[in-house]
Amino acid sequence: AKIVHLSAIGADLNAASTYHRSKAEGERGLLRLAPNSTVLRPSIVFGPGDGFFDRFARMAIIAPALPLIAGGNTKFQPVFVGDVAESIIYCLSNSQSDGQIYELGGPSIYSFKELLVYMLSVIDKKRALISVPMFAMRLPAAMASILPNPPITSDQLRMLETDNIVNENMLDITSFGIIPQPIEAHVPNYLSCYRQGGVFAS
Repeated sequence: AKIVHLSAIGADLNAASTYHRSKAEGERGLLRLAPNSTVLRPSIVFGPGDGFFDRFARMAIIAPALPLIAGGNTKFQPVFVGDVAESIIYCLSNSQSDGQIYELGGPSIYSFKELLVYMLSVIDKKRALISVPMFAMRLPAAMASILPNPPITSDQLRMLETDNIVNENMLDITSFGIIPQPIEAHVPNYLSCYRQGGVFAS
């Protein structure tokens, strides 16, 4: 009766990255076939076992330094997985969301560097943050793309050239009456395993 589709901020038929173009194609195809569907475009989603804070905390345990691609200036607006789930539930039960596209972000905007600095402070680790120019990453990323689970791909590099934040002209998570939760409310809890005495601490 109703489909809520999880897409991504940056979805655009003319985007530089294949990922964002494919997201836009998916949105267009769905809304053509099921016009009453709702599209949700989250920024990076955080929560236990996520692909950002948890992933980089694991890297920080074994690596003496972390890379800041393009200086770490790309901006993100992390949104809590619970808020995304609550948004989905709202859209399934409220017809005013039919046919609409929403962008979901948390209460604050951070640069990639700021997020890594915060993650390191949470797990109480000191690691060098080394700025790596975009051009210097292109060949390694192209070579890594052939691996089964590459640490970085050429397409991800293209995505890092664009900020991942909610467009001020788009409907957002506040349309659902949701007050988005900050990273400080959850990240310290699920990264505790990487602090001294934790399961994965070294």
